[in-house]
Amino acid sequence: MTYQIAFKNAYLASRSSAAKYRRELNDAVRNGEKSVLDFSTVESISDSFADELFGVFALQHGVEKLVEYALITNANEDVYRTIALNIHRRLSPTEKSAA
Repeated sequence: MTYQIAFKNAYLASRSSAAKYRRELNDAVRNGEKSVLDFSTVESISDSFADELFGVFALQHGVEKLVEYALITNANEDVYRTIALNIHRRLSPTEKSAA
């Protein structure tokens, strides 16, 4: 079974809204469902949104589980770059010790 997460806004910037999506992703994983995250309407995301959704999830569950359970679709290059950068920052030993 697959769980769909479709973003409605062109600009995703709120850490609190990212936390809501992360909880949805966590629920899907707990139920053994893969999630499709559809970024077709999204032009850009903030670092705080990417960190809260993807960085925190990767820290809690590991990158492997993120890759296994979250399929990012229809994202532009800038969105992919922001997601990757924030996962890297969150998991980097120097970032963890600075926090």
